[in-house]
Amino acid sequence: MLLKQLEYFVCVVDNNSFTQAATEQYVSQSAISQQIKVLENSLGVELMVREKRSFHLTPAGHIYIDLGRSY
Repeated sequence: MLLKQLEYFVCVVDNNSFTQAATEQYVSQSAISQQIKVLENSLGVELMVREKRSFHLTPAGHIYIDLGRSY
């Protein structure tokens, strides 16, 4: 797990938006989405359930958001 990936995840959750998080992090929306997928794959858990234009955190996502905010 890279800290940057965790930072992206926290930013998406805090903004409730992949697009807004990408703007704040100065990367593309697809880059943010890809890096969160890589984070999920490296952890072996799904952190969020993506829906059409929204998402919600899984139980693992709630744990990792707290961990990410502590950094």
